[in-house]
Amino acid sequence: MLVTFSTGETRLCDFTEMYDDVPAFAPLRDEKTFEDFRIDHGILTWCDGDIDISPMYLYEHSTEADTPKPTRPASNESSCANSRCSRPPANCTTSKYRPATGSNH
Repeated sequence: MLVTFSTGETRLCDFTEMYDDVPAFAPLRDEKTFEDFRIDHGILTWCDGDIDISPMYLYEHSTEADTPKPTRPASNESSCANSRCSRPPANCTTSKYRPATGSNH
C-alpha cells in the first residue's frame, strides 16, 4: 500500500510482514478485507475500526517509495476534474494502489 503522510512523504507499506508480527492484522490477509479500509482522524482502519494501525507504526514499518512526479495531461486527455474521467482523484483512499491520505472519500 502506498501511504502519503502529512509531511507529503509517500512510503510503501508491505503488510505481509506485519501479519505474522501482529496477530490482530491476520484478517487483512483477505484481499477484500484489506481493500476495505478507511482513514478515521488520520488513523488507517479496517472492519469498522476493529483493526487500526497508528501512523507512527505505519511509518516505521514502511520504506521510501519511488513515486513518479505528477504530469499534466495532454490537451486532448481528460482531467480528473472532468466528470467523464473514470480515474478517482489522486488522494482517493478506495484503492490499495493509491496513496492513502488524511481525507475520507
